[in-house]
Amino acid sequence: MITEKELKDIFNGKRRSAVYERTVKLYEDLKVHAFEEFPEKLIRERRPHEPAEVFKYRCMIYESVTADPISSVVQELGKIRRSTDWSIKYNSDSVPPQIIPAETLESYCEKNFPNYTSLTNWVFSVLLKNYCIDANAMILIKALDKKNPNDDREYLRPYPYVFNSNQVLDYKPGQYAVFEAADKYISGTGSKMRENDKYYVVTDTTIQEWIKKSGGNGAISYVVVEEYPHNLGYLPVVPVRAIFEKTVDEYTIYKSRIASMVPRLNEAAREYSDQQANVVNHMHPREWEVASQNCDVCINDTGISTGKVRVETGKGEKKTFKMVDCNKCGGTGYIQTSGPYKKTLIKPAAFDQKDVPVPPFGIQERDVRTIEAVDKRIESHLFKALASINMQFLSQTPLSISGDAKQVDREALNNFVYGIAEDLVWMMDDMYRIICDYRYSLIVPDEVKRKEMLPSVAVPEKFDLVGSNVLADEVKAAIDSKLSPVIVSQLLIDYCSKKFYQQPEVRDEQICVIDMDPMLGTTEEEKMMRLQNGGVEMADYILSCNIVPFVKRAIREDKDFLKLPRGKQLEVLNKYTTDKLNAAKTKTIPTPPVV
Repeated sequence: MITEKELKDIFNGKRRSAVYERTVKLYEDLKVHAFEEFPEKLIRERRPHEPAEVFKYRCMIYESVTADPISSVVQELGKIRRSTDWSIKYNSDSVPPQIIPAETLESYCEKNFPNYTSLTNWVFSVLLKNYCIDANAMILIKALDKKNPNDDREYLRPYPYVFNSNQVLDYKPGQYAVFEAADKYISGTGSKMRENDKYYVVTDTTIQEWIKKSGGNGAISYVVVEEYPHNLGYLPVVPVRAIFEKTVDEYTIYKSRIASMVPRLNEAAREYSDQQANVVNHMHPREWEVASQNCDVCINDTGISTGKVRVETGKGEKKTFKMVDCNKCGGTGYIQTSGPYKKTLIKPAAFDQKDVPVPPFGIQERDVRTIEAVDKRIESHLFKALASINMQFLSQTPLSISGDAKQVDREALNNFVYGIAEDLVWMMDDMYRIICDYRYSLIVPDEVKRKEMLPSVAVPEKFDLVGSNVLADEVKAAIDSKLSPVIVSQLLIDYCSKKFYQQPEVRDEQICVIDMDPMLGTTEEEKMMRLQNGGVEMADYILSCNIVPFVKRAIREDKDFLKLPRGKQLEVLNKYTTDKLNAAKTKTIPTPPVV
């Protein structure tokens, strides 16, 4: 176990885990983009000798363009729980009778979870982004304060807290964890109120809250202000995990699954900062004017405007004079004759008398082609950052990249998202186990029975991530290539499911039309030719030509038509087809009158 001296060395920075610097760097590489921070390190590395005032100006006007790709990725990954095979299942028969229905694990984690209603909501609202940008973060499960401190019958309310890599000062699996809190410990009131650094020390039996105190003589001390005995027999800590990088002694380093975006995001951030200065210097035309009016402030005894004025410095015996630029003309000796904005003044001496332009003013045009070129480079960097994780379809930029550039390797994308889903489910399983032990270890001491209470979280395999525009391109390509109608119909069903996700009635109607059309994907001319050649029966021809009105009629006559089994739906549509065939047979064609 860790000693008090070792703890204090950790608190004051004399000691850190062997992987601390590496994990913090991996975190900060993505954090600077995800949280729209000014990329100071990146800019300084690109321009190490830049004047301080120019660097300060860059910092002041910087707006992050690299946050959008990460935000889009996180938002898209949030659709994992929309997968048709995502499920969290509890076995109600495994709940011991001594646990009242309102306090079961399912009730707490799925309906009454603090702040987020369910643990799943917390995972996709809080954990997902932290997981994406910090693969070495830690989750501490700590019980919230009781609503009624005097009620021993009140169930504990375990709650997860995320500590990022810069807060994970040391962690040894199965032994201890030391975290630095993001918030401060407030002591005293009024003028004596102080903010103290706060730390958590976690062992297999307790969670201690330490604070840093400053003495009157400047001495620093560290004291325990709260100790919570959880008595779980293990650390209530869940490490965030992702792609294994390496091990150092007993420590493991992971890399984020979106870490491959970093090089392109870095380049986009650097070039965007350069582009801001480029726009300021080259976007807007600048006026010029041949100076014609002497400045009346800096005129000397001979009647010449020198652009300099004499000012006093010092007082008394130390009083001296020095020459500085005139405030009115800016040191040129001439003043502008018109216009509210700054102009480039050209002294008449720069021209021979016969060469003075008429009129003596004009516009200095700027070459904006460099701005357009750099814009395209920045767009390309952002696009390729998304392409590095096969999510280029999220790019909203109308890139001058070929139409094939946004084609998506669906299998590679599914593998990427499946890895993330597997990580999330692994962490959720661990959190469910810790929460269950917190709440029920006293009233259900049998570990096997507590394990039976845990839910089964399925790792989904069917992901609805690709945008409808990408699916539309795939459908068009399949039809143009004259692929099998079976393949085309499935692509159309996928497209409708995506396009009309928020309109289930429209979605189900369109899918029914696609599924029931016996001549899907053929034109009216092709249908007629097949009929004339005997390739299809008249009934199939009529059904295909009338599939849309037939389905709409069936829905009007039976509001539950779309919920019927496929065979029942086909019976209804075949009846409409037969009725139309019979009507066509009995229909008489009027004989034209004899002239």
